[in-house]
Amino acid sequence: MAGRRFSSTGRSPDVEIEGVLSEIRFQKDDFMIGRLEDGTSIKGLMPIPQTGLRHNFRGRWVRSPRWGDTFHFSGYKRSYPTTVDAIRVYLQQNAKWVGPEVSKRIVEAFGVESLSVLKTDPERVAREIDGITPARANEISSMLRAMEDHERLELALNDVVGEALSPRQRNAVVELWSTRAPEIIRENPYALIEEIDGVGFAVADRIAARLKFAPDGYPRVKAGLLHVLRESAWSGGHTLLPQEALIRKSIELLGVEPKTMAEMLSRMIAEAIVVSVQDGIYLTELYRDETSVAQTLKRLGE
Repeated sequence: MAGRRFSSTGRSPDVEIEGVLSEIRFQKDDFMIGRLEDGTSIKGLMPIPQTGLRHNFRGRWVRSPRWGDTFHFSGYKRSYPTTVDAIRVYLQQNAKWVGPEVSKRIVEAFGVESLSVLKTDPERVAREIDGITPARANEISSMLRAMEDHERLELALNDVVGEALSPRQRNAVVELWSTRAPEIIRENPYALIEEIDGVGFAVADRIAARLKFAPDGYPRVKAGLLHVLRESAWSGGHTLLPQEALIRKSIELLGVEPKTMAEMLSRMIAEAIVVSVQDGIYLTELYRDETSVAQTLKRLGE
């Protein structure tokens, strides 16, 4: 099949395709399976699929037993319609209260500026278009603007994290940080470990590499050291880890020079992120818990 080169695993190299989304076959969370006007099957993360719009997709071909040759996109750019006919189709498929007759009146009144007028001047729409009340005009305006704003946020987030996060995790990120999510993750992708359930060091590190974070920078080394300490506590039951063992395991994980690792660990101790006791290192919260338990047991024994 022309343009679709598959490897032995049934996957093709990354390519780009373009087309108008004509049908949504399946949608759950942010995942969508759809079809383009030319019959091409596509799948990937698209929070608010909008039929009738032209898209430029980036991704690869895969072979699906159910859907056949399918384009699995990892990113996309959307073009809003610019011709009267395309605008009319888009409105019928995506705007509440707008059917064939109302869409015809809208494009006849506002031409290629129809979408802009609907979003920015609902009073004019209600005044000039029979069949659209002020309440409906405001609802259409709010809906179109919300779709555009959400899409802009999701595209910005996709540029930052790619496919590293699951749909549930992406939703949690947007719920927590709203429009600041891409900015916060760009500043420190390792913040995801502390804030988003299910995001561990490996996922955050993948995003950091995508964002060209320094492999021996403080954000990465700090996150790696904390990961090793937590793994030791949660998997091995060790609330304290000898400093030598901590540095050795962290070097194996991060590939950072011992001198750099020691300097970063000293900074973490100074910032009270971890606690140094003799030759061992505690996570601060575990040190406090252990100290509190010891004090309670001492009082009970007196």
